[in-house]
Parts: sequence; C-alpha cells; structure tokens
Amino acid sequence: MRTQPLAPPAILLALFSACSATQKTAEQRIIVSPYFAGYRLGGKLGMADSQPSGTPTNGQQPMRELGQDRYEEDYGFRADFGNGAAGLRAEWLKLSMHPTDTGVLSDDFGAIPAGSTVNSDVTLEEFRIGYLHEVWTGSGGPENFLLDLQLAAGGLLSHVSTEIDVRETTGSAQQNVSLKDRGILYPALHLRASHQAVALDLEYALSPNLTFGGDYDGWLQDIEARITYTVPFQDVGLFAGYRFATLPVDSSENGLAVNGDLRIDGIQLGIIISF
Repeated sequence: MRTQPLAPPAILLALFSACSATQKTAEQRIIVSPYFAGYRLGGKLGMADSQPSGTPTNGQQPMRELGQDRYEEDYGFRADFGNGAAGLRAEWLKLSMHPTDTGVLSDDFGAIPAGSTVNSDVTLEEFRIGYLHEVWTGSGGPENFLLDLQLAAGGLLSHVSTEIDVRETTGSAQQNVSLKDRGILYPALHLRASHQAVALDLEYALSPNLTFGGDYDGWLQDIEARITYTVPFQDVGLFAGYRFATLPVDSSENGLAVNGDLRIDGIQLGIIISF
C-alpha cells in the first residue's frame, strides 16, 4: 500500500475558505436525495505474478478481461444543507457488481495465469463530505426563457474502498485485490442553471494527488451532471443524472504490485425531498 504524507494545512484552508465574493442570501434547506445507481467499473488493472520468479509488474488489462465493465444496479443517498447549489453535503454510495460475464486474461494476474477464463465480483463503497460556497449569481438567456445562474466553489473529502475478487471459472485459481485510501481532497466547482421548476446542475472536482495516503495515486477527476424537476408548490421532485470518476491505482497486495487506471460511470435516478 502506497502512503502519502498529510496535505499541508494551507491546502485545507484553501479548499474550505470563503471565496472573495458576496454570497446571495437564499433560503437554507435540508435536501435529502435517495437514488438508484446504474454504474459500471471500467478502465484497466494489472497485477504482478505470484510466483517468486514472476514478472514484477504485468501489463494492465481491460476490466472486461476480468469479467467486469457491465452496468449493475445499486443505490446511494445524499443529504445537503444549503440552497441547492451551495452549502454542506454528505453522500454515501454502495456498489455491488456480480456480473455473469467472463473474460480471458491477456496477461498473468497475481495467482491466475494468462489465458485463463475468469469472472469477478466487485464491491465499492464511497463516503463524501464537502462544502461549497456561492461565489456568483446572475441570469442569462432569451427574454422569454431567462435562466437563474449560480456558481459555487469549495471542496470535497472522499473515502473509497474497493474489493475485487477474480476467480478462474473452474476454481483452480483465485486472486483478491483490496484498494483503500485515507482520504482524498477534491477542489470543486458547481454551476446551477434553473428556470421555473427545472434545474440543471454541473459539477467538476479535481484532486491533483491531494491524498492522505492509500492505494489511489495521481490526478483523480469526478464529473457529475443532474437535471431536476421540482413539483410546483411542493417540497418534492425527481432527478436524473450522470457521473464519471477516475481512480488511478498504485498499490500492492501481499507484496505484489498492483497498478491501473480504473473508472466508474453511470446514471442516477432518484427523488429529492426538502425541509
């Protein structure tokens, strides 16, 4: 497991300090958003041979060769305290991926030799907390379709735990990979454009290796888009969204090097309830 030193205190202050702009006064609400997630784990992953004379680092293989890269259904939950674009946030996501697909290894993967037919199970759990401060508000668009615009900036703190269990289909070999972190910091921007009962939210978060140590190393990106419809004169609504996130890996499992560039992507469908 690769360990990074703690991020300097100045980074933390920069992430969560208020930006130099006047925040628009807005109603602060508690907003809860349970949602269905149709996600997949893609990208590439490589693992060194388990034999003493094996290759120190084997080539990275597409996740479809490990039996993954298929969308699986699961769920998540998010809670916000703010005005919809800015404020405090907490989110939890649980993904359990057990596809029936099989793949054929193009290279050795730990204890499993190249050419083996395999399938795999993946469990991914993520916790995120953050704060976004409103730095600009305005309006734009045609006169008969004027959009209310809000821009917020701040940061997110994320923890991701991923368990990958790869098995040769006849049961002759098996390999487990456990990936964790001690916290990842993401500076983030959030743009909301709304018109009457409909709102479009776009968020981009980037962590240029701002980690407290662990198995994810490099530049991590997280992109999310949501469109929300709020029922007029009610405190409920519906939303649909899409998320794409990268997880570069630099780790080891029982002394064997593990490296890769994983990604998760997929859709979200859920409800919002505000208080």
